[in-house]
Amino acid sequence: MSVNAVLALEDGTIFRGIAAGAEGESAGEVVLGGARVPVPRFGSHAPTEGSSGAIEAMALYAGQSAGGVTGIVPAAEIVTELASRLGAPALAAAPALG
Repeated sequence: MSVNAVLALEDGTIFRGIAAGAEGESAGEVVLGGARVPVPRFGSHAPTEGSSGAIEAMALYAGQSAGGVTGIVPAAEIVTELASRLGAPALAAAPALG
């Protein structure tokens, strides 16, 4: 059975066609390749810079490393610790930033 569908994007663009996939409202939109794409709730597209909608209902990938986080540390403290572990010879061989 085909069902007519209308997709209305946040920027006012309207698409008409035949519905496919899960029924219901989308969680929002992500920008992929310059195009705004609707994302179903718990869909696999992760939010991008131009995303809109219910970001918390989109895929928020963190990976296994998220389990290793034991605290919130300022970046400067992390860099200082890494630099002290590397020592002066390794720092002198590293390219300058900036």
